[in-house]
Amino acid sequence: MCPVLLALMCPVVNGSALLPLHDAAVDLHPIMLLPGNGCSQLDAELTEHYEPSPWAPLRVVYDRAVTDYRNIARVWTHVVSFGTTRGFGSDDDPSDPESLRVSQQAEALGRISYKEGENLFGAPYDSRYVAAPPGMPAMAFAACTADLRCLVEHASRKNGGKPVILVTHSKGAHGIVVAMQSLAASAYAAPGSLARTERSYGTVFAALPSPNVFGGAPLVVTRRRNYSAHNISEFLVVVGFSGEEVKLYRTRVLPVNSGLRAPCVPMTAVYGAGVPTPEQLVYWDGDFSKAPEVVYGNGDGAVNLVSVLAWNTVVGHDLEQGFFKAVKGFGQSRLLIF
Repeated sequence: MCPVLLALMCPVVNGSALLPLHDAAVDLHPIMLLPGNGCSQLDAELTEHYEPSPWAPLRVVYDRAVTDYRNIARVWTHVVSFGTTRGFGSDDDPSDPESLRVSQQAEALGRISYKEGENLFGAPYDSRYVAAPPGMPAMAFAACTADLRCLVEHASRKNGGKPVILVTHSKGAHGIVVAMQSLAASAYAAPGSLARTERSYGTVFAALPSPNVFGGAPLVVTRRRNYSAHNISEFLVVVGFSGEEVKLYRTRVLPVNSGLRAPCVPMTAVYGAGVPTPEQLVYWDGDFSKAPEVVYGNGDGAVNLVSVLAWNTVVGHDLEQGFFKAVKGFGQSRLLIF
């Protein structure tokens, strides 16, 4: 069995949140950091035949022959510095929030005797890919899960067989929960643009609301009709996604989101609340190319409280889960500890 102790979800911005993990009289458990979406660095190897757009090499395509996502032709990619925290954030912009968050986490852990490569590890991943339902291939995600397992086992062996603490946040939390089980903008995106590139990723639909959580509540409102989590497929059509893209959402993403279950390892979830968070989008005239009127509810500013509290049902009510605790933090606190 994979030697995982527990996992925590939310950005750590100073050492105070980590100090309780350390007791001078107790040996430290190894910690592994898993970043949020878009925080991992990727290297791309290109042939002389590739599109000139700076974002084109990062596009992925859905290959009908193998029913899976892959890089575009003549492009090879890999994550940077897997196993360390050096592959997180942006080398070009040290002020990038994700870069700062990871460096602050590493510094805080260093103050309580954690050392890179000894009891502190990092697991960057290619956030363009997500899991697929059972029986459908997801080779990139499967490879990431296999690498993660090997790294956890290595970290445990290096620390005398101690279980490993996985620390993640944001979309990284969804990915690690799925891994532990085995883990709409404008209607037009210009060819070669970052928006068009991101629309090709397997993750483009991963954060869409689950019908199991949001039910029939109106999430998008127009004069003619409303759209709930049950109508996501119809909404994707009207904002410009193709029939094939909508089919990929229905057959690959929706079953994974709807089938999300407890990871069955001890888990603590730290969540934020009390910050105005988007709850409903109003396009009264039905023009989805314009910015919507936003109706705000409760949450951490990015993730709605309804989504966060769903962990209580999905994980806390699962009889096979064992230990689970949800702790209210402050502001943008989204952390899972396994």
